Amino acid sequence: MFGAEAGVSLSKSLSSYKHLTELYLSYLNLENEVAIAVAKALKECASSIEVLEMAGNDITVEADSAIAACVAEKQDLNKLNLSENELKQK
Repeated sequence: MFGAEAGVSLSKSLSSYKHLTELYLSYLNLENEVAIAVAKALKECASSIEVLEMAGNDITVEADSAIAACVAEKQDLNKLNLSENELKQK
């Protein structure tokens, strides 16, 4: 389990990986803070991410706009897994 502190640190280093094509972050207890940080970092970095998996991290609708903005910028993204999160409106 990463948790929020490790996840935020990871998000800060993503811009260093110019050739990153796959990122698997499922079931790491990341929650909204990290999901938002990762989405913003990926949106701004030059990598051509093709796979982004963030299933089972208790992500809620609070993070949906950051994730959507990231997905909109990543033209090569062909697999996005956000299953087993809390992204439905209540």
